[in-house]
Amino acid sequence: MTFVARRTNEYMEWRGKEYPVSNVKVAHAFHPVPSDVSPSTQTYLRVSLDMDLSNGSANGTPSPFTNAYPHRGDTVRLVLRQNDDQIQNVIGNPAKRYSTDQTQNIMDLLIDSIEFGDVSATLNLTQRIDGLSNKINSDPMYHYRNQFYGTLVNKIETFFEDGGANRHTNPSPAYQIGLALSAGGYTYAPPPTPLTHLYLPLFGAAWTNQWDNPCYVQDPRAWNDIVGFAGQVGNLDDGEVFGITPGGNNRNGVGISGEVVQARSNRDRAKALELWYADGASWVCEGLIKVAQTKRVAQPTVAALRRSDIFASWMLRWDTSRPVTDNLYQVKVMTEVGRGVSVRWKDTGEVELYYNEYENKMPESKETRATVIWTGQLPSTSNITKVTAATLEQDGNTIRFRAGFRGGVIDSGKVPLPQNIHAPGGYDEHLPAWAEIWVFNDAKNGRNMPRSGINGLQVSVIPDVQPYRGAFLEQVKNYYLWQPKVNLTPTSRIINNSVMPSLRDRTAGEVLKDLCEALALCWWIDSEGVAQVHPLESITNRVMGTSRTLTATHDIGAFALSNDLTQTCSRIEVEFANWAVSQTRKTQIDVWKKGGSIALGDTLEDFIQPKEEEEWLDLDTTVEDQGVRDWSWISDNNGSFYGGCTIVNRSVKAGVRSDLQQWEERYAASISCKADVISPWVLKLTQRALSGVFVNTDTANVKSTTGKDIQLRTAQIDMRPGANVILPHLHGYVVPDMELPVIRARGVMKRVKQKYTLSGGTPNARTLTLEGWDFIDQRGFAEDVTKVLSRYVMDAQPHFTNLEVPYDLSIVLGSVVTIKGMNEFGRENLFGAIVTGVVCGLEHDPAANKTSLTVWTFSYDKTFLTWDTIETNNESGKRTWQQLEDTRQRQGTTWTKAENNPLL
Repeated sequence: MTFVARRTNEYMEWRGKEYPVSNVKVAHAFHPVPSDVSPSTQTYLRVSLDMDLSNGSANGTPSPFTNAYPHRGDTVRLVLRQNDDQIQNVIGNPAKRYSTDQTQNIMDLLIDSIEFGDVSATLNLTQRIDGLSNKINSDPMYHYRNQFYGTLVNKIETFFEDGGANRHTNPSPAYQIGLALSAGGYTYAPPPTPLTHLYLPLFGAAWTNQWDNPCYVQDPRAWNDIVGFAGQVGNLDDGEVFGITPGGNNRNGVGISGEVVQARSNRDRAKALELWYADGASWVCEGLIKVAQTKRVAQPTVAALRRSDIFASWMLRWDTSRPVTDNLYQVKVMTEVGRGVSVRWKDTGEVELYYNEYENKMPESKETRATVIWTGQLPSTSNITKVTAATLEQDGNTIRFRAGFRGGVIDSGKVPLPQNIHAPGGYDEHLPAWAEIWVFNDAKNGRNMPRSGINGLQVSVIPDVQPYRGAFLEQVKNYYLWQPKVNLTPTSRIINNSVMPSLRDRTAGEVLKDLCEALALCWWIDSEGVAQVHPLESITNRVMGTSRTLTATHDIGAFALSNDLTQTCSRIEVEFANWAVSQTRKTQIDVWKKGGSIALGDTLEDFIQPKEEEEWLDLDTTVEDQGVRDWSWISDNNGSFYGGCTIVNRSVKAGVRSDLQQWEERYAASISCKADVISPWVLKLTQRALSGVFVNTDTANVKSTTGKDIQLRTAQIDMRPGANVILPHLHGYVVPDMELPVIRARGVMKRVKQKYTLSGGTPNARTLTLEGWDFIDQRGFAEDVTKVLSRYVMDAQPHFTNLEVPYDLSIVLGSVVTIKGMNEFGRENLFGAIVTGVVCGLEHDPAANKTSLTVWTFSYDKTFLTWDTIETNNESGKRTWQQLEDTRQRQGTTWTKAENNPLL
């Protein structure tokens, strides 16, 4: 028998000093199944404790006014230690052997509240979850998109690869999971900075494509030292000091993205690139992605970016336990002067830093120069960390590459560039134009897993003006040592999809809750500050935390088993969406029309936005006057336009009854129209009727019509002053008869809500309804989710709502526990079963040497015979316990096996 003496030690660090604490209580919980049937609540890690201020541990009278004690919002580090001293007497050895098992839990928390007393202060601590209230937006996505069309680094109507380039996305719920977690400050790659211009997130299996994304402020307080408190009211309102113009094309805040202009496989240009899932993230292992800046993000008057340098970061996976397969990896950044830098590495670990020049700033430009300016070597040992961050940092005419590994860092130092990658002293050519992730996977590799991979990419600019430059560099100085804050276990239903709707102004926490419940996932933030996201079947089939066996003798104290009808269900309904997608090469799909009329001097305002079940792809928000392009575009039904006309003449067509059809001569009237982009999906149009006066048309007929209401329709004749084409039909333009304004897009996605239902659970129990139509795009997908959930929530098992065990730091959320109600001495059977479940709630109380658990039960084995029954059988058979023991030894049946199954 091993006797264990337990010692505990708790202390708190604040501003580099340790403070003794007492009365520590830790609470933590998550929903393993949808909240409607969950035995626990979603409780982010919370700690209450008393901070001892006596005996010189702090100076002065405890008070919140002296600045000598922690304040609400401060970051502290709480350290919990558990030492189990095992005292083992060894026969034949006069010396006693002692061994100590130590479990330590280090938690970085925020002070939620603090109350001062005469000798102590009571603190409530919490995890950083304020970012989960940030609103996020995301693009509508579908698997296959036609070529890019729009404005790219000030070049209009650009098509790539001779008009044949396709953008391939891999829409997936995993992407929106990553987006929501990133908004809350939990990312797989280093978080984007407020000056991120190009951003290619690869959280799950997709990337941004149409709107500026993700349009959230990642952590306002983290940037107070850079932009100041006055400018840090939720959205960097004074961000122009950083080169960001409020109200401009840029989305103020973190997560500005460019436009994915190319995404394809290397081997088959008609297919998407290959993605590889490992270590809780997706990795590019074969293919090409280019992301380009589509809109300028500041005005030339901004001095902070006169010669701003570039900072790039991405995640690199380097697994030397895999064989060399001759892959070649490259991350490249190019500026608007056609100069840039790139990092290349091979499966052998050889790294090269390049200086590149191109014919122009466009992504398809021909390379004219590629010069190796530095070579290095990635670590070759197999026991190094597999996942690390890599950074490129430019400082004028030097560049530096760094990647951090446990036990070592690869650092190029500052390497001279042959030429500054920016135009000297200029503003117009200082920005990053495009960036590229490229992986060449040798065809001979087959399906072998690659040795390396790339996850995500962001390119920021570093301001010149102090103190902002210094503050920026201080913030990112350790980016190359970044450790991932997300662990996502992949499953087919979260990495495969055909379409995804947009997210419109929804909080990150709402998205996580709705998405995980709809897809039979569970998520929580562990005590180390890492967001865990796992499919339900994953936490039941394998160990996410620790694996423990709890027995009646040493572990189980008081317990409560809940067999609540509200925690099970009779049937499951899962909503999903059926989709239809239409797209055109030009902006020729009418998504909104006005029509009607407007009186001279009147103003009309309209908000234009798609319905909840509809998406507009590549919306044209220019809204030009109907004759601005010499009537050619409007006659081609291409583009968004406003305008109006006065009806000058009505005459009956020859041979047609007057009450059936008339001929109208419509003259263009002067109307102003202002289009304001309120959000990526909301446009505000403001129209005003200015005049109905025409040139050289002062006849009585004209005068009698110009004072009337102006019809919001296209005109056949434009006699306005300054008109380029007065009579469009003489120039070959057939002006269509349409209502104005007209807003057009290149594509429309529509969805219809449907429902998949499965019955057969607990009679008279509730119906579990999951609103999954934002994330589930087909019936088979909904059926898969329902099948997973049905095993656990239809006729659900009783759950332990308060299972007391000795204080144990090794038990964490997600731990799988096996609970045996029978003790090893054979005295009792507490509840007639061996239960297996997941710890979904816990409370640690080290002072009381107690841990209380909420255990969600997913399986059990009945123990039909109790030890009392076995003893009765022995007595009736006139057998002693010793005879039974002899029999078991002959059969090789140990007491442990018997405990698991008394039938043996």
